[in-house]
Amino acid sequence: MLPHRREAHGIKASDRPAPSGTPPSPVITCHAVFRHQELPLNTQGPFATLYVGIALCAFYIALVWINTLLPMFLQPLFIIPATWLLEVMQGKKPGAGGQG
Repeated sequence: MLPHRREAHGIKASDRPAPSGTPPSPVITCHAVFRHQELPLNTQGPFATLYVGIALCAFYIALVWINTLLPMFLQPLFIIPATWLLEVMQGKKPGAGGQG
């Protein structure tokens, strides 16, 4: 069983006085074993900066692309009913076009 983290550093829970009027708190221990694992991508240094720069470029290119295409698909959803409404307000039959 692994020692508690404070105990591993030479600090025991009993060395610290508890505030007056409060019940003693239980000691929480973690029995997980942490191993050093090699990261697939370096998170520090110049390559990480380049990686983040490329990722942000790709994100903003995708954002511009979506914001460019979205109006092309959403515009008919608003234009067509608006033309029907204008025709009704002008006293024409809906879908009559130029004929009244």
